Amino acid sequence: MVHAIPWASATNARKPWRVLAAGVGLLAVVSLVDYLTGYEFLFFVFYFGPVALYARFLSARAAKAMAVASGFVWWAVDRLSGHPYPHELYRLWNALICLVAFWLIAWAVADIRTRLEAEHRLNQALAETLDAQRRATEEIRKLQGQMQTICAWTKRIRVEDRWVSFEEFLKSRLGIEVTHGMSEEAAAELRRQLRGDT
Repeated sequence: MVHAIPWASATNARKPWRVLAAGVGLLAVVSLVDYLTGYEFLFFVFYFGPVALYARFLSARAAKAMAVASGFVWWAVDRLSGHPYPHELYRLWNALICLVAFWLIAWAVADIRTRLEAEHRLNQALAETLDAQRRATEEIRKLQGQMQTICAWTKRIRVEDRWVSFEEFLKSRLGIEVTHGMSEEAAAELRRQLRGDT
């Protein structure tokens, strides 16, 4: 049995506005707490939350947009908190570093999600293949334990109440497609018959 991957949510996929609202709300809460605690406390790591949320449940593009928004909000909060810098370029540099960190989180989480979804699809395909192989093995074992009756004249095989061709038997019981050819012995015999040899 194949289980759903924990990183995917069908409910959130159908209602992305909930995730959008949750991300905006989380960013608002984080920025408010960041502002209230003052610039003495390093709080920027909590801005990863809304970025990771978008990357997990929406898309890489949405997560990168949230990363840019988080970087801008961090800069605005730092400016409003009155954090003194020797020069305004220091604040811009710190905001740029935060933006890069947020963007990297967006990329990393989205990449992990993509890889997990691909792995899930591969596991599903593998499970289906193994199930088909198990059924085929069971059918082969069942056939090995049975004696098959073949008509001595038509070479048809008796399956329950009816006679089927060898090709139909292989296809219906084992899923094997067959084609036809001619062996060297049959070709030599045909040539002898065409020449009129006995």
